[in-house]
Order: sequence, then C-alpha cells, then structure tokens
Amino acid sequence: MLILGGTANYINNMVTVGETVSNDARISGIADTSASGTNGFYYNTVVISGSHSGSGTNSSYSFRRPVTVTPSTDNLRNNILVNTRTGGTGNYHFAIGVSSATGWTATSSNYNNLYSSNSASIGEWVAVIKDLTEWKNSSAGDNNSVSRTTQFISGTDLHLSGASVGDLNLIGTPVLSITDKDIDNESRSATFPYMGADEASIPLPVELVNFSAKAKNRSAILSWETKTEIDNLGFEVERKDKSGSWMKTAFVEGHGTSNAPKYYSFEDKKLASGKHSYRLKQIDNNGSFEYSDEVEVTVDLPTEFAMSQNYPNPFNPSTKVDFQLAEERVAVLVSEEQEAGYYSMMIDAYKHQLASGIYIYRMIATDALGKNFVATKKLSLIK
Repeated sequence: MLILGGTANYINNMVTVGETVSNDARISGIADTSASGTNGFYYNTVVISGSHSGSGTNSSYSFRRPVTVTPSTDNLRNNILVNTRTGGTGNYHFAIGVSSATGWTATSSNYNNLYSSNSASIGEWVAVIKDLTEWKNSSAGDNNSVSRTTQFISGTDLHLSGASVGDLNLIGTPVLSITDKDIDNESRSATFPYMGADEASIPLPVELVNFSAKAKNRSAILSWETKTEIDNLGFEVERKDKSGSWMKTAFVEGHGTSNAPKYYSFEDKKLASGKHSYRLKQIDNNGSFEYSDEVEVTVDLPTEFAMSQNYPNPFNPSTKVDFQLAEERVAVLVSEEQEAGYYSMMIDAYKHQLASGIYIYRMIATDALGKNFVATKKLSLIK
C-alpha cells in the first residue's frame, strides 16, 4: 500500500507481501511517502513473509515512512505489523521503519503489535536498527505496544486463528470516531478492541465462572474461579448485615491480566449462627467495578458447650473469652392435633431422665386460620 500524498485515514486493511518474492527487492506493506500531510493508520494487519534467496542489501518493512524532508504526520493505533521475511546479505527485516524524526512524536504510534522474526530488528529508527525496547526509547512512543507471534488462517487470509483468538496481549485501545466495525463489518468492542483488521473474540474483562459458599463449624468458606482476567485489581468480599446492608469483609488481590483459570478462596471466621449472604465486588485497576450474584450459607447452632482460653493473656486492661451454648431438644411432650379447650400436663424428670439444671420449654400452635402462636418459658430442676 503506497501513500503518495494527502490527508486520510487508512482502516481495516489486510496486506500480505513477499511470500513469492525471492530477489533483492525493498518491500513495504504500507509506505507513507506523503509530504506535509496527516495520515492515520488504524486496525490494519500487515504481514511481510518469504525469503530473500540471493545477495543484496534491500530491507523489508511492514510499515515504513521513508520521507526525510517535511514528512507527513502519522498516527498508528491498533495495527498488527508482522515481518517474518529472512535472507539477504547484510539486510534486515523490520516491523516498522522511520527515516526521519521530524514530525514523529511520542503520540505518533502506540498500541500496536510490532513483530519481527529477528527480535533484534523490530524497528529502524533513522537508519539505526532497534529491538523493541530500543525502538520505544528512541521514538519516545509505542509504550503500550507489544511484540507477539500472531497466528493467521493462512499466508493470504489474515483473519486471526489458533492462540491469537483470545490472546489478551492483542487488546488495543478504543479510537473514538474512527470505526466500530472490523473488516467483516462485525462490531468491535467499545472497551477492549482487538488490534488488526479482524475483531477476534475477546473474553470478558473478568469472567467469573463459579462462586460458591459452604459452612465449616463457625466459618463460611467462599470459593470462586475466573476463566480470564483483564486489569483485575481484585475482589472485595461483602457480607449482608442484619439491616440488609452490604458490608466489606475482606479484600482478595486479583491476578491483573491472565487468560488462564485462576482460583480464589476466603474464610470468614467466628460467625454467629444463622444464615449469611455474600457477594463479590470485582474491581478493575481503573476503579470500575461489577458485582457477582449472591450466595448464602447457614451456620448451625452449636451442639456442645465450650469455652476458650482468654486472649490476650496476660492482658491490660481487657481480654476476650469465647464460649458457646448448645441447644439440645430433650423431649417432645405433645405433638398432635387437639380440640380447642384447656389442658395441662405433667413433666416427669425421671421419665425424661432430666438432670438438675435450667430448661426451656416452648409451645408452638397453629389455629384453623393458619395463624401461629409461639410461647417460651423457663423452668429449673433441683434434685
């Protein structure tokens, strides 16, 4: 693609050159030879391939701006620039080349995939060969650009395939007012668009695939799993209090960006008996957040009496002692349907094998209209 002049945007192009070229030829996928113009290059996929079988010093470029006198002002975003060409004598094969620093600023190029099969020659900056780090330092740009091996359907069909579909490293940046469609007229992600002409399937920023809770004694064990993560700061664990308000219980750090499953767990200890509801607040590095579904766990009443050692010990001025009181059903005195009227019953300590102590007795009744009545009293047995 040869740009001769003018001001324009070049979007959603697939360019493949060089596979059948074996002679000493200077090859460029995109060459901007404009003077004094302003050109934008967005969402393009360029692949230079093949082998230079003879001698010669001509280099190849996926993108090149060769003009040295009043060159155009260029803006490159979300492009995949790949050069896998080999061979030649003393020549190099670059993802990007700029012959003059004039008009090239820190914002000229960023969020691109700059790949060369020779990692030492990612770019040519004013006739000097650069690897990716050196290119970023010299050009003062491409701070968010990467160098990733990219898989395509074929040498001539530059739709993404294999591991490149879902590769989080190929996520670009939104470019306002340029396009919301790819080369196939398929919608691009408004938040996480893919680099290149083909908008492949991008996973959700944080894809939560499982969130569960189970009780263990007085604890709630929460477990969850993510399938993918993008810029995940972490998770706030929230528990609903008695008033129905959600309160932060803990924070669990995320894994940032990952396309592999990640597993998390948290134990909420020393809970009161009863039902407890939880949810996760997933937070991105930029502060945006999203809530998970709720899960519920039930902590049963204790089945035995117990008391802990005080803590701290020694102490001054206060210390804490944990204890638990078991609730045990000793006997069911009456459980049957009865007519309205007055009744009395005897509670026989020998029959029910009751030891000395304090007991709770309760009456639960339902009338013909379904209305419930509950009354609780206390009695003491002394032998």
